[in-house]
Amino acid sequence: MAIAPPSQDSHFVRLDRILFASSRAEAAAASFDDEEWYLELSLPMAARRLPMQQLLREEAAVVLEQRKNMPNKISY
Repeated sequence: MAIAPPSQDSHFVRLDRILFASSRAEAAAASFDDEEWYLELSLPMAARRLPMQQLLREEAAVVLEQRKNMPNKISY
């Protein structure tokens, strides 16, 4: 199976395409209902029912800065 190189306008994961068979509504009708998650994640963090907490932000910033400076990093 060959994987095509990413296009310049693809998302950060560099997907070239996504194949699917059912719509969100069709999946929900078959009890694969992710609509609640779509709605939840579209809300500001403070308005979400499931608490979300960012941890280790300063440590993550150090790692991201190191990555920026890597000469041999893989660009995503």
